[in-house]
Amino acid sequence: MKYLIAKQDGVKSLSVVLGTPGNSEIFTVTNSNPFWEDIVDAILEDDEITVRELITDIPTATSNVFRQVTERVSIRDGIVYFDGDAIHNSLANAISRADSSTELTSLAYFMEKCYTNPRKHSRDNLFDWLNTHDFTITEDGDLVGYKGVSDDLGSLTRGPGIVNGVEMNGSLPNIPGNVLEMARSSVEHDPSRGCSVGLHVGTWDYASTFGPRTLRVIVNPRDVVSVPTDCNWAKMRVCRYVVDQEVEQPQRDFVYYDEDDSEDDEGWTF
Repeated sequence: MKYLIAKQDGVKSLSVVLGTPGNSEIFTVTNSNPFWEDIVDAILEDDEITVRELITDIPTATSNVFRQVTERVSIRDGIVYFDGDAIHNSLANAISRADSSTELTSLAYFMEKCYTNPRKHSRDNLFDWLNTHDFTITEDGDLVGYKGVSDDLGSLTRGPGIVNGVEMNGSLPNIPGNVLEMARSSVEHDPSRGCSVGLHVGTWDYASTFGPRTLRVIVNPRDVVSVPTDCNWAKMRVCRYVVDQEVEQPQRDFVYYDEDDSEDDEGWTF
């Protein structure tokens, strides 16, 4: 298989000849193609069938990635479906942000978790939040959020909660690694009520204005209960989150790779 890779002004382009002598075609792609790395790998393995599919039929290639994670996602006539229903715009837009098949795999995990949220109204609230803000997910499909805390990493509001399986009441400790929970039935579901009961997680712009320290926290989309409308969907009430670490700036990548798990992965910028 004949091919040429060039780089100009930071953009990589690849031209490859597919077919047989006398019946060949030249295809050119850039590294903006979400399957760029897969295409290069397939060329190096001399797998022309895979190269042709990845270059000429992105919907099928995308569908194949999703199928490796879940049978609930399908693509027909350019429309993505989950359990036969067209997915929400926020998820469809997220597909266009994926820069690799690895990111598409993370998105497939994320979609699965979104639809395991037990209440449709909570799912709709979550989709409104995703549609309003650029968001980051983890490699295994959780949502990255932020939380403003006190100097001693305690919650700024006092109340009941469960920390690492222990019931507590007061300023809850948000030490990195801690798992904070409360009964889902106790979390305020009505999005029209701005300040109410629940574990609160926000966007960077919102959370970093509260308290002297800001933490990155990880939320399973299943655990989102409501998104108050009083602050432009900038915060959400959840029933569980995991404290990741203190941060001084937001995560700008579409997919956040834990440095401990992926030391050599530089991530991808959306």
